[in-house]
Amino acid sequence: MTSSEVGGRDLDRLAAVAVDVGGTSLKAGILGPSGLHVLRRVPSRRELGPDAVLDNITAVAAALVDECAGIGLDVVGVGVAVPGIVDDDGIGRLSVTMG
Repeated sequence: MTSSEVGGRDLDRLAAVAVDVGGTSLKAGILGPSGLHVLRRVPSRRELGPDAVLDNITAVAAALVDECAGIGLDVVGVGVAVPGIVDDDGIGRLSVTMG
């Protein structure tokens, strides 16, 4: 293993997918070793209810994971930021951005 590898993975190929859920749009991107590779802004679909927003988050994140594979990046994680109230068990209970 070289200094540019961790756990057998090339550091120059590692990336994370990030999704920020806003009231009217999702901002989603691919973050890699050289910075931001891709940034997308898509409507949140909040007017269709929480299930539609969740389906949209899933679809956008999955598309970006696929895009990573297409440009030779290995995804090490997906993060989703949703403002709202979370209970002591870590379960989101209220988010105005989810509808």
